[in-house]
Amino acid sequence: MIGIKVRTLFELNAKPIITAIYVRISTEEQAEHGYSIDAQRETLEKYCADTQRTVFRIYCDRGVSGKSINGRFELQQMMKDAEKASNT
Repeated sequence: MIGIKVRTLFELNAKPIITAIYVRISTEEQAEHGYSIDAQRETLEKYCADTQRTVFRIYCDRGVSGKSINGRFELQQMMKDAEKASNT
């Protein structure tokens, strides 16, 4: 019998994959159609767990349009945190 060991991406890559999650909703209508903050977060957290990623932080902007970065304070913070992490 040939022994074959299946290795996950995490096992092959010695460094853990650090992930930030960003969720946003701009209207109540989106929430009513299944795009709620909680639904987005649950989907993304499940994906991270399934792919063995470590969640650094969850960033959330509520009631903010996606057309501009203005007013999307959590997105701006996520970008600052990513910049800081890339410089270390």
